[in-house]
Amino acid sequence: MEYFVFILNNRQYWASNAEVIKTDKIAGEVGNKIMADSVQLALKDEKVEIGAPNLADLSLNLEIAEQGKEKKQHGLKYKAKGNYRRHWGFRREFSKVKVLGSGF
Repeated sequence: MEYFVFILNNRQYWASNAEVIKTDKIAGEVGNKIMADSVQLALKDEKVEIGAPNLADLSLNLEIAEQGKEKKQHGLKYKAKGNYRRHWGFRREFSKVKVLGSGF
């Protein structure tokens, strides 16, 4: 089994081959292939490679599996006896990315 620690959209992720991970929104269509060049750690069976800070000769192939929005989050401000109420909400966008593999 192969495991990788890599950076995507300024966040660090830990994943294995064929795993689907949920990330912040990535520009692109479903089915587009992207590449993560900043792989920091690669583990295969008992072989471990650690970058300083990244592994120079290793990149990770990824595929956008899904694009969507999360459940709506709400916020509320209220002040007693002041007739002051503020309500807001937003739906954060996300992408699900499938790890296809690497040349490790």
